Amino acid sequence: MNKQTKQIAAVLLVLAAVLISGCTEQMSADQIASQMQAKQESIEDFSATMVMTSFAGETETTHAKIMTKMPDKTRSEFIDPAEFAGTVMVRNGSTMWMYDPVKNQVTKTKLPDMGDEPFEMDYTSIVKDLMDENDISYKGTENVGGRSAYVIEATPKDESKRKFISKTCVWIDRENWMMIGTEMYDADGNPMVKVEYRDITFNSGIHDSEFIFEVPEGAE
Repeated sequence: MNKQTKQIAAVLLVLAAVLISGCTEQMSADQIASQMQAKQESIEDFSATMVMTSFAGETETTHAKIMTKMPDKTRSEFIDPAEFAGTVMVRNGSTMWMYDPVKNQVTKTKLPDMGDEPFEMDYTSIVKDLMDENDISYKGTENVGGRSAYVIEATPKDESKRKFISKTCVWIDRENWMMIGTEMYDADGNPMVKVEYRDITFNSGIHDSEFIFEVPEGAE
């Protein structure tokens, strides 16, 4: 997995960190989307250590500290491997900053102008699409990072898509209804990518200053 791929994955995973959903074996996609929307309203901020393991070729594990403050602030910082340590990405409203410590270079990106509306993703639609496009089965409960979680297995209804991802396992926190882990499998049933969130905190009062990016001295 190259650096650019890891950086993109980190952004997506930070966004995924605020994906809240509900599930029982009998729930419909609409009911799950409704649960997600209701629970999302109670989450003001979230922080965790994200552990992402890629099994493509040589196994690689990446650790990153992540923070999210609703509705439009995120921060992620790589801890390891060493060659990526110190890479930082900060989104604050309509601006995204990315710092590459190897090149000592900063990239600033302006996100799409939403007018008076905050820049948010429609998580309800994302969850509903997931449920509509996959056969969902409830696999019980497991302990993930010290938290009790529901285990959901999603299998693509479209057989052609199973050539790339045969199934995805999702772990959802039983208390906060938050996605705290995922694992994707290839067509042969081998794990491809696993993501786990550790040391999770909710509504701890993360200060806005955490999302103010300061350009390192000497950086381009």
